[in-house]
Amino acid sequence: MHKSISVLRSRRFEGAADALVVAAAVGRQRCPGSATFVFLDDDRRLLDLLVVADGGDQLAHVLDMASELQDDEVESLFVITDRTGEVPADRPDDELVWLELVDLAADRGMTLLDWFVVWDMNAFSVAEFAPRPAQW
Repeated sequence: MHKSISVLRSRRFEGAADALVVAAAVGRQRCPGSATFVFLDDDRRLLDLLVVADGGDQLAHVLDMASELQDDEVESLFVITDRTGEVPADRPDDELVWLELVDLAADRGMTLLDWFVVWDMNAFSVAEFAPRPAQW
């Protein structure tokens, strides 16, 4: 097991501030276009982490496929997309995609807690600006 994952396994993700630790790590990796899915159990402890190199523009498709591969123990997740080098980092349809992802996750028996967009060393929560807020 990779050391950074084993350290996170003991950590409980109680809110956006906790998830930003992972978002910062994703930002440091500088993998533009990637999507990182962080799957949590009922105590919001890390069960699995999936990084899809070109998944940032296909979130619904990747979430659908990834949810089929996950254990029944998965209760919730959050997503991080890397838009380093993209201007602007926020997109007009992000809030609509957020709503679609929330519904898709719920259909799969999971709660989508949040979606963070990172670029360079900056981050924001898409849910913060959406009609349906983050579900922490």
